[in-house]
Amino acid sequence: MMNILMFLPSWDGKMPQPCILKPKLLWTGKQIFSLIIP
Repeated sequence: MMNILMFLPSWDGKMPQPCILKPKLLWTGKQIFSLIIP
């Protein structure tokens, strides 16, 4: 997730809350695409 965010010029430095918390922190595809395509 961090690698994707580093290349976005519109990124403000805040990571969104992951949707899946257990067994480890995971983001959904919908969350990732909503960051890339506002």
